[in-house]
Amino acid sequence: MHFCAFDQNTDTDPVKKEETLLILVKNAIFTTDCITMYFLFVHGIFNMSSSSDSNVSESCVSAEPGICGFPCKIVAKKLAGRMVSIEMSGCECDKIQKMAALLTELSLRDIFLPMTRNPVYVAAEKSGCHPSCCIPAAVLKTAEVALELALPKDVCIQFLSDRIVKDNHDTE
Repeated sequence: MHFCAFDQNTDTDPVKKEETLLILVKNAIFTTDCITMYFLFVHGIFNMSSSSDSNVSESCVSAEPGICGFPCKIVAKKLAGRMVSIEMSGCECDKIQKMAALLTELSLRDIFLPMTRNPVYVAAEKSGCHPSCCIPAAVLKTAEVALELALPKDVCIQFLSDRIVKDNHDTE
């Protein structure tokens, strides 16, 4: 793992700080190194508060879970500190509605917890969500974008056609 850092107390050159930060963030994003990204936030090297507090970071997604036919709108808004508010709406699934009632805020730390302790997945389990429901993952992705930990990029699970599957079996 490539890692470089600067002393945030003595290094006052803003260009050097920005260049170093870009190296660290690119390293974290392109290697999906959540530990590096978490280190940046915890040690204040990457300050999530913008120069203008009127610039609210918000992320909104529409998640289409599939055969159940219960799409969901998810909005995450960056709050003070390293928190986001979560709002799930437009979903007729009673399990997602229960999950939404249990899950109104997430912290940066919450996002990086393992699935068994992650508040999103804990709320999904308490609500009786189907294990393969994509809504919990969509909540986490939306929160990551609102906290500026990830770029907004569509996620897709796509079933391949029978023809492709048959073609693969014919070549074996």
